[in-house]
Amino acid sequence: ESGFLYLISCRISKHISGRIMTRNLAKNLDIRKIWPDALAQAEIIKTETKQMVAGMALHYLNDVKAQISSGTADQSSINHSMSEALAFIFGIQFITDNPDMSSADVMALVNQIEPSVAGFSQNTMNINTVIDQVAAAAGLTDKKDDF
Repeated sequence: ESGFLYLISCRISKHISGRIMTRNLAKNLDIRKIWPDALAQAEIIKTETKQMVAGMALHYLNDVKAQISSGTADQSSINHSMSEALAFIFGIQFITDNPDMSSADVMALVNQIEPSVAGFSQNTMNINTVIDQVAAAAGLTDKKDDF
C-alpha cells in the first residue's frame, strides 16, 4: 500500500510542479518583449528563402554553362539542368507574398526558355542574360557566378 501511495504522491507532485512552472513561465514570458524579435527573424527567413530559390536557379543555369563549355555533356544532361532551372525560376513568383520577381517577369523568362530548351541552352549569352535578371532581382549580382 505504501508503494502505491508513494507513486500517487510522486505523480501529484510532478503535476503540481509542472503547473507551477508553466504558470511562472507564462507570467515571465511577455509576448510584447519577444514579438519584435520574432518579426525580425521571420523577415530574415523570408529573405533567405527567396535567395535560396533564386540561388538554385542560378546554380542550374551555371551548370548548363559549364556543361556547354566542357563540350562533353549530352543534351539530356543539359535538359535536366535546364528543367531544374526553369522550376526554380517559376517558383520565384510564389515564394512569399512579396516576391522578388512578378509573375509577368517570371513568365517572360520562362517563355524565353521553354519553347526551345535545346536552342536556348546552347547560347551562353542568353543564359547569362537570364542569370543577370534573376541575380539582380534577388540581390545576388555579386554572387551570381558562385552558385
